[in-house]
Amino acid sequence: MKFRYLIISVLCFIALMMDGNVKAQNCTLKGTVVDGATQSPLFYTRISLMENDSSINELYMSFTGADGQFAIEKVQAGDYVLKAVLVGYDILSLPLHIEQDEAEKDLGVLQVPRQSTHLQEVTVASTKPVYMMEGEKTLYNVAEDPSIQTGTAADALQNAPGVEVDVEGNITLRGVSSVEIWLNGKPSHLNEESLKEFIKQLPANTLERIEVITNPSA
Repeated sequence: MKFRYLIISVLCFIALMMDGNVKAQNCTLKGTVVDGATQSPLFYTRISLMENDSSINELYMSFTGADGQFAIEKVQAGDYVLKAVLVGYDILSLPLHIEQDEAEKDLGVLQVPRQSTHLQEVTVASTKPVYMMEGEKTLYNVAEDPSIQTGTAADALQNAPGVEVDVEGNITLRGVSSVEIWLNGKPSHLNEESLKEFIKQLPANTLERIEVITNPSA
């Protein structure tokens, strides 16, 4: 069986393990997201397919890899709005139509412009990037993300690549709900309801990082 893992470290780790059974659909949507000025690939841009431009509900979702590329598999035929979202960049919104018999749709290179800002003062400090790769793991350094510090662990999980937390506290990893939670690198042994309560109450500012492992070694 193939497993994927999600690990959060507080000084504590939480891991999610899942299998990959997803309902079959029609089309594979792919493309590459780059910086509109430098043409460099944009890592972990959130790619969402919405019913329309004003919708807040994601019908499909993925993240770009280190090469800026993304792929969303098994998308049903129909009309959508694709949105590309990355901190520090304007939101890209693109109308999209997928034909009934379209097996693959390549959007090519999508250029996203940086947000324009007017700075009074600049302070340079050495910090970890918010997102980074480390071997087989993708790291979300929660402690380096000031936007999440007043939230909860559930809010931080929502920012982790491929992770979703719904209003009831259910956690999915890349659309799959079969998950196992680990704390400090060990199984939590919490039942489902206790785990939901734990995630809702744990302050985000006590987390150091979240680690996502999609293809763990033995």
